[in-house]
Amino acid sequence: MGIFSAIKRQQCIKEYQKELAAQNYSFEQWRAAQPVFHMSEEYAHAAILYADYVRQEPAAGEAQGPVFLPDFSPNRWDYEDYLGEAVFIREDLYVTVDWEHTSRRAGLKQVIESAKKQRKAGEYAQNGAKCAKSAYCTETVYCSEPAGCEAVIHVRGLLTEAPTGFVKLNKRPGIGFFETSGEETVAEAKQKGISVIIPSKDHPEILQKCLESLEKTTGDIPLEVILVDNGSCKQNKAMVTFLCQKITQATDGRINCRYIYEPMDFHFSKMCNMGAAQAKGAYLLFLNDDIEAVEAGWLTDMLAEAMKPYTGAVGMKLLYPDGKRIQHAGIVNLPMGPVHKLQFAADGEIYYDRRNRGVHNVSAVTGACLMMRKDLFEKLGGMSEELPVAFNDVELCFKAMEQGYYNVICCNQYLLHHESISRGQDNTEEKRSRLLRERSKLYEMHPEQVSFDPFYPYNTKTGYGLCHAFLDTAIRPAYEDGLPLVQEISGSGQSSCLWKIDRATEKKYFPQKPEHVKLNPCLKVEVEQLYQESPEDIHVAGYSFVVGSDNSQFTYTLILRGEEKTYAVPLKPMRRNDLERNMPDQINVGLAGFHVKLPVKQITAGKYRVEVYAEDRTSSLRLRQSSNVIMQIKE
Repeated sequence: MGIFSAIKRQQCIKEYQKELAAQNYSFEQWRAAQPVFHMSEEYAHAAILYADYVRQEPAAGEAQGPVFLPDFSPNRWDYEDYLGEAVFIREDLYVTVDWEHTSRRAGLKQVIESAKKQRKAGEYAQNGAKCAKSAYCTETVYCSEPAGCEAVIHVRGLLTEAPTGFVKLNKRPGIGFFETSGEETVAEAKQKGISVIIPSKDHPEILQKCLESLEKTTGDIPLEVILVDNGSCKQNKAMVTFLCQKITQATDGRINCRYIYEPMDFHFSKMCNMGAAQAKGAYLLFLNDDIEAVEAGWLTDMLAEAMKPYTGAVGMKLLYPDGKRIQHAGIVNLPMGPVHKLQFAADGEIYYDRRNRGVHNVSAVTGACLMMRKDLFEKLGGMSEELPVAFNDVELCFKAMEQGYYNVICCNQYLLHHESISRGQDNTEEKRSRLLRERSKLYEMHPEQVSFDPFYPYNTKTGYGLCHAFLDTAIRPAYEDGLPLVQEISGSGQSSCLWKIDRATEKKYFPQKPEHVKLNPCLKVEVEQLYQESPEDIHVAGYSFVVGSDNSQFTYTLILRGEEKTYAVPLKPMRRNDLERNMPDQINVGLAGFHVKLPVKQITAGKYRVEVYAEDRTSSLRLRQSSNVIMQIKE
């Protein structure tokens, strides 16, 4: 290395460290930036308000700092008092409870009952309050009136003093959990029948393991198993037929196995709907053939939640075959789209807000294991056959949520998931394109759900709440990853501008044409988000770094490569603490993130491959790498 290069490298490192420090975001800075709560019409007539809060005196194993809570979660409330330390009760209802001699949970239930009575008597807020976007209303014991404001509302923000008209409840949450339902009620639900619908093709060995695990772990619960086969070969069809007879005989009919054989292309929604149409049970359990039950009790837990009148879909925590790593603990609806909560995380640890333990309300659960009352499934119109492979389960859950029902994930037990054996992984160009099309279709069908999850608090503009910009495998406060920065693109001639690359401009911006730089696997590119917040802009976010090199030496440019036109954006570095944590062997990757807001009107309609071009400032080294993401700009 020459003297000039050595000096330049040291300069790059100093600039990197300075920028890294500038993007640091302390808890004190974050708290000072939070807006002041203002009482409004949407909160005024609630019976109970509860807010996020800062834990001042953490118990053993708890960290000091903000606690971000989900919006009201009735299934979780049945299981435990999760409302936290910032709970406020409307004054006229507060005085109806003898708090000195009443437990917190019992007192809060009395407040809800009093609110119900007031509502029935018409004593307050006749259509005077509007639901916040974060509150889904339904005609249940928890709701004041179907078209009004919920009795219990979560304030997404820090709230330390009681708002006007409310009294702060000083009792801390009790320790321990509650029974979710009475033994006799669950027993009655079991007798109404459970129909297990299993789509399957050409995997008799996998299917056998699934069915045998059902036999071993479901006790005396009568089951109807409906296998929906979309075209197994003749030999495998004979094996499945024999397997159905064997299971039925071995259980003396407790598990009655039926077989629907109809050759067709894989269409998960259609296969599930076919099975549901022939089901005789009052409860439907959609199950992948690559699911394996391990211990008894899981089906009873799911049924105990599914039978509640306000419950939509019910899922179960799924682990990978090693029995240690989480594959599914509910679905989070992030700006990047629906993702599995805590995927790949070790289940031996307990994560933020006990998200991998207990019972939680979530936006959606996976169709690999999903239970729902049959009458509700029919009311919702079943699974949408406009989504043949992906997101049909999420779409069903969105429909349930929008009609006032609460989706649930049970995390006290688990099943093993040998993921996507049935249809393979989405790792080809064709399958990735289909996945993007179906995700776009999902949000066309449910535009109100774009970038919104009532049970996973975050704000894309302010960085408030839990990590939202990227796949949050640990679940942590968003501010821990640094300042919430979005690089907004202006006109030409600026450092943050959109370059249209043609013969007249390429030499100005690039010493060497990007297309003449060969794709290099040492440059890693991951696009984690591609979404529109409004018709005027499109967000592209992710990270890029050079393996084995000092990344402080590189500048990065985002390339949108189309068939006719190509655009480029010089990237501003964005702090990514998670990359430093997850890749300790790489050098200076703490600023390898990017989040660009592109002006749609400045980009010609068409399809564009997202690439990154990297240039070493201390040498002539230039690298280029393509992502797996194609961005489409419509007319």
